Amino acid sequence: MKPQLDCIPCLVKNAYNVANLSTDDEDLKREILNRVLQQMASLDWDRPPTFTAWQSYQIASDISGNPNPYQAEKQNSISLAWKLLEALKKDYGNKLDDFTQRLKLAIAGNVLDYSIYGDLNLDLAMEVIVQALEKPIDNDAILRLKQEIDNAGSILYLLDNAGESVYDSFFIEPFKHKATLGVRGLPASNDVTYEDLEPSGLNGIPVVDNATNLPGVIPEFSPPAMLDALKNADLIIAKGQGNFESLNETDYPIVFLFMAKCPAVCRVINAAPQSLQVLFNQH
Repeated sequence: MKPQLDCIPCLVKNAYNVANLSTDDEDLKREILNRVLQQMASLDWDRPPTFTAWQSYQIASDISGNPNPYQAEKQNSISLAWKLLEALKKDYGNKLDDFTQRLKLAIAGNVLDYSIYGDLNLDLAMEVIVQALEKPIDNDAILRLKQEIDNAGSILYLLDNAGESVYDSFFIEPFKHKATLGVRGLPASNDVTYEDLEPSGLNGIPVVDNATNLPGVIPEFSPPAMLDALKNADLIIAKGQGNFESLNETDYPIVFLFMAKCPAVCRVINAAPQSLQVLFNQH
């Protein structure tokens, strides 16, 4: 997806957030933002928004000396997600064994933001996740996805956020024997890296990474192992908006699973805000 005009304020806000998390030094924060804004003044309108976010992470890391400003947030998000999953199992029981419910939970998990639920307020977080689980979803797309998972000999599962990854482990359990996981090679926002796999319940599954702190998978900047995985997978399941923005104009056999959270993405796919998406690649 190419950048939209309303991506700009979002990208600036993202840079502001990463600057604040990277350092307590106000002078360094200003330096980070100055450099990011200078970079954005010559924004590449032919590359996805994730490319610009990647540049911001690199600038923040170089200036602050902090390569992983989201580490604590990721750990706490995973902890919150496990507690919520146990609570959901008690309330929903065997209903969570249903493919559709597992799928909806894997998508809906993206609605949880540790910056909002940082006090581990389980009641409030549970209310939000249950509301997401009750959202409508395209039943024809679900049936097609189930068929494609059953028929695929190999599946590349591109992960998104930590915390959400706990629900990915729950969804992927029945077909993990034929799955390869895709992660970020270096810390990128609160996205999953190797160190987040075991605490999320995703250990023991083959893994490839994008070799960078790019919050998506852009083939142009991907290492050979990731390119081979993209090329050879019978089915690619790509989680989150970052992976959608990076890969929606490719011709790989991808199904994108995400919550449509920003106006630009909603406009591109003609979707309602906060809707659950099971979207097959059209290219």
